[in-house]
Amino acid sequence: MVIRLRIDRMKTGILKPDYFDNEYLAGCEPMARLLYAGLCCLADRDGVVEDRPLRIKKQVLGYDNADCEALLRQLAECEVGPGETPLIIRREVEGRKVIEIPAPLVTPSRYRVGSNGDVQEG
Repeated sequence: MVIRLRIDRMKTGILKPDYFDNEYLAGCEPMARLLYAGLCCLADRDGVVEDRPLRIKKQVLGYDNADCEALLRQLAECEVGPGETPLIIRREVEGRKVIEIPAPLVTPSRYRVGSNGDVQEG
């Protein structure tokens, strides 16, 4: 895996309906759900973001009084069903700590919603 991370720019994104329907994400506290959406916007096209809790907190949660490390742990340890994809995976790759988002519930900005509601590239 080649890591080419840039955490200094956040992309815009569209929340997928699955974001609101995800019963596992619903089990997390509201700040963790907001953090998850922000992680999806921070991640590169492979769904990877550098695991730097203080920087992530500043970019996603800004002025909110929140413990980003605890929220990241909550997302990583979130109970999902057997065979289900975890919300995030925290690990080390090539000596760097990263967060992987295997199945993001936010559509990257290179997509747009058409007039009929379909998500299209463009």
